[in-house]
Amino acid sequence: MKRQLESDIEIQVKPLSWMEWGFEYSFERVRRQEAWFDSIMVAGIEKSIFGDRNTDAHNFTIRSTITFTRELTLQFYSQVFLAKGHYANYRQLMGTSEFIQPDHYDRNPDFNEQSLNTNVVLRWEYLPGSTLYCVWSHTRADEHEKYFTSLKTDFEGAFRIQPTNVFLLKASYWFSL
Repeated sequence: MKRQLESDIEIQVKPLSWMEWGFEYSFERVRRQEAWFDSIMVAGIEKSIFGDRNTDAHNFTIRSTITFTRELTLQFYSQVFLAKGHYANYRQLMGTSEFIQPDHYDRNPDFNEQSLNTNVVLRWEYLPGSTLYCVWSHTRADEHEKYFTSLKTDFEGAFRIQPTNVFLLKASYWFSL
């Protein structure tokens, strides 16, 4: 029987009239959810493998908007997302709803994903309708099969992943006819 627990905490702070900050943490735990996770070949026929999956997901998010003037703003967004799953009680689908224990299954279907995404956008409306955007995007993502790790280990691991950084500049100009 599947069990599920979800919680969400969100705080919005506006310390000054021109500055907003948002902090959010959400958590989801699911236990004993029947789920497909692999296919194997048995006597030349592809068979689906199912198991009871336990998952934990944590989402830490920070957002901010700083308004210097009507024409100049800075926006910040950062998210650490952690999700992991463990499978037990493997079974092979035989027909539409009948299962049997697989003869052998020696792979580890567990997963542990960590990601960190950050975006900073500077927006300047240099003329009415004409805007310049400067964007920095920072991404870190990795996945492995170690389910039995602590939240602290997973959180710190997201910051140890090799990053990808992208810098963008976009300019638009409004022509009036």
